[in-house]
Amino acid sequence: MSHSIVIRGAAEHNLRDVDIEIPRNRLVVITGLSGSGKSTLADDIICREGQRRFVESLSAYARQYLGRLDRPKVEHIEGLSPTISIDQKTISRNPRSTVGTITEILDHLRLLYARLGTPHCPKCDAVIESHSVDRIVEEAYLDWPDKSVTVCAPVVLERKGEYRKELAELRDQGFVRVRIDGEIRRLDEEITLARYERHTIEVVYDRVKLTPDRRTRFAESVEKSVALGDGLVNLLVDDETHLISSRFSCPSCRVSLPELEPRLFSFNSTQGACRRCQGLGRARIADLDAVIPDPSKPIARGAVALPKKGKNFSYLGVAPGDLAKRVLEWGGDPDLPFEKLPKKIRRQLWEGEKGGSVATGRKKRHGVRPKGGFPGLAALLEEAVATTGAWELYKFLPYRPCPTCEGSRLRPEVLAVRFRDRSIHELVSMTVDDAQAFFSTLTLDEKEAWIGKTLFPEIAERLDFLEKVGLGYLSLARSADTLSGGEAQRIRLAGQLGSGLRGVLYVLDEPSIGLHPRDNTALLELLRKLRDRGNSVLVVEHDRETIEAADHVIDVGP
Repeated sequence: MSHSIVIRGAAEHNLRDVDIEIPRNRLVVITGLSGSGKSTLADDIICREGQRRFVESLSAYARQYLGRLDRPKVEHIEGLSPTISIDQKTISRNPRSTVGTITEILDHLRLLYARLGTPHCPKCDAVIESHSVDRIVEEAYLDWPDKSVTVCAPVVLERKGEYRKELAELRDQGFVRVRIDGEIRRLDEEITLARYERHTIEVVYDRVKLTPDRRTRFAESVEKSVALGDGLVNLLVDDETHLISSRFSCPSCRVSLPELEPRLFSFNSTQGACRRCQGLGRARIADLDAVIPDPSKPIARGAVALPKKGKNFSYLGVAPGDLAKRVLEWGGDPDLPFEKLPKKIRRQLWEGEKGGSVATGRKKRHGVRPKGGFPGLAALLEEAVATTGAWELYKFLPYRPCPTCEGSRLRPEVLAVRFRDRSIHELVSMTVDDAQAFFSTLTLDEKEAWIGKTLFPEIAERLDFLEKVGLGYLSLARSADTLSGGEAQRIRLAGQLGSGLRGVLYVLDEPSIGLHPRDNTALLELLRKLRDRGNSVLVVEHDRETIEAADHVIDVGP
C-alpha cells in the first residue's frame, strides 16, 4: 500500500491544477489564507472521493438507498482510505439522540441492567421474584372467579417482519387460532403482515371459564403457554390483557415485569418508552394562560381563545355557547369574568367533570368531542393534537417535561430495575465525571465480575475518552439538540476513538473553534491517539498550537 495520498490535477473551486502528496498515518494540518482552497482540498476532494469510492464498492441494492456522489474535479487520486468527516454540523440533532446514545455508552448500560439489574415493584418497591405457574393460577381464581379467560402464549413481541414461516410452523403443530396485534385470527386463513411494521403474535391456547371443576385444565393451559411463550403468558379477561411473566412478578401488588432484555431499557423501544411521551421525555401540555389569555372576559364573550371554524371550535367539537351552557348547568354565571367564577367551575372547565371522556372522530379532520360528562378543555386539546396533529393548536400546548415519566423517558417498570440502588435514568443523569467516580469505586462480587468482565472496562474506557476531550461536565442524558457545535464534534471524536477503527482517514474542519486552551490541548491528545492507532488524520486549521503539533503541514495559498 502507498505510504502517501497522491493527488494530481486538482481543479475544484479555487484550486488550479494542484499536485500534492499527503503522508498517510500522520497528523497532517492544512492551513492558509481564507479562500485559498484548503477546505476544498480536504472536504470537496479528499473526503468526497474517499466516500464516493466506498459507496461504489457496495452492492447495487445498497447504493440505491445511499444516492450518487459526483466525482470531484481531479485527474488522479491514489492511496485513499475509507474516509470519515467530522465537523461541527454532522452530529444528529434528533431529540431522541443523547450523549449516551451517540457514544454508545447507553448500549453498554442497557446490557448491564439487563444482566445485573435487580427488578423492584414500581408500586411497593419490593424486590420482584419469579412467578410460578401455581401462583398465576391461584391469583387468576382470586381475581376473576367464574369469568371466561383466554389463555395466550406470546411468541413474537413488537418485532418487525412478515413471519410467514413461523405462522406455517404453528399451523403444522396443530394450533388453530392466533392473536395478531390484538385481533384473533384463524391459522387456516390467508394472513399477510406488513414487513416493516412491528407485530405481536400470540398463540390462542385455550378459553376456560374459571370454575372449580376446570382448575386442572386451566393450570395445564397456563403451563403450556408459559413454555411456548418463553416464560410469558397473556390472559384476556373482559377485553383486558394481563401479560404475566413466570419469572418476575410482585406477589403483593400482582405487577408483572417482562423479561429483562437490553431493549427494555431503551427509550427508543416500544417496550421501554414512556407511554405518555413515547420516549421523548417531554410532552405537549395544555396551557391555561394560552387558552384563556384574558381572564377578565366572560366565557360567553370570547374568554376561550381557540381557533374557530364557523361557530364551532374546529377540532374540539365545542362551541362558545356550549361552554356557557356548561357553566350555567354547574350553577355559574357565564356572563361573569372567568376569574370571578367559583374555583370549582373553573377547575371543571379546565380539568373536566367526573365521568367525562373524549371521543375521537372516525377521520382525523373530525377532531374530538366530549363523551358523557364534560372531559375538560385540557383533555380535549391534548387529544385533538394527538389525533389530528393540527399545528394551529401547538401554541396552546407548549412542550413541557412529561408529567408521567418526569423527563426520564422510560416506563415505571423500567425505572424500578436498579443496580447499586440506582435506576438507569439516575445513572445516565450523572455527569461524566460523576459516572467515572461511580464505576471506579465499584466492588464486584464473583458473579458480577464474571458477567461484567468485558462490560465494565468498556464503559470506563468510553467515559475516559469523554473526560479527556473536556466533556466531563456533560451528563449522558443530555439531548443532542442542546449541544454546541464544538461539543458535538468532540463527542464524535470520542466515539470514533472508542470504536477502535484502524486504517481510516479522518478529516476535520477547524476543530479548535470555540475551545478553551485547556480543551484544545485535550483535543490534540485525542487526535494523536487516533493517529497512533494506525489512522490518518487530516485537519484544516488556523490555530498555531495545532499547526505546531502536526507531523506534516501543508500551507495553501498564492
